Amino acid sequence: MAALSVEDKTKGKRIITQFFRTMPAVQKSLMSVFERDGYEGVFRIQSILYPSNSAPIDSTDALRKALSMILQHIYGMPVEDKEGYFQEVLKCKTANQVVRKEKETLINFLYTDLSGLKEYLKTILLEDANFRLVNGLRQKFLGEGEEITDMRSFKNQIRNLHEALKEQISSGTPEEIMIGTIKEYKAGLDSQPAPQEAEAQTGRRFCGSNSIF
Repeated sequence: MAALSVEDKTKGKRIITQFFRTMPAVQKSLMSVFERDGYEGVFRIQSILYPSNSAPIDSTDALRKALSMILQHIYGMPVEDKEGYFQEVLKCKTANQVVRKEKETLINFLYTDLSGLKEYLKTILLEDANFRLVNGLRQKFLGEGEEITDMRSFKNQIRNLHEALKEQISSGTPEEIMIGTIKEYKAGLDSQPAPQEAEAQTGRRFCGSNSIF
């Protein structure tokens, strides 16, 4: 990517300052990235936050759009220390690492009053890449509700799951028993083929039962 002109650098710095006036730590970090790597540095951050919706930045208008998306991501995180969260995101190199950091941050924030469950849920849900396990827990403890298909729905339902688990513990079920129940459920789920694999097996059985040979 070509080096920015002095005018574009000045405009870029002014735009970053305006966008993150109330977030000095974020402003400082983004300014450092911009001064070092220009548009490319900001695009790198945008692309790991929005891997499917990012476009190369080649103008101040595109920079504004990218910064708006970054700001939206930060404000969309329902935690108190949003600036601290973003500093952790800046350490991520891939979109998958960002998702893991989002999950970890949410669980740490929402489950502070359920320390045992907090640590256990982190060990299993950070690895739950396709949301299969957390959707199962949603159905088990919440019944019907919004299916978890992305981090937006994960944020909603992980909070609802906390309330449901907390209610059961408040009603007399020890936290250790709840962890055991989740472990038992996970073991049962792990023993079943994943949806894609199950469909493939069903297809093979169907083809076999109707073979003319």
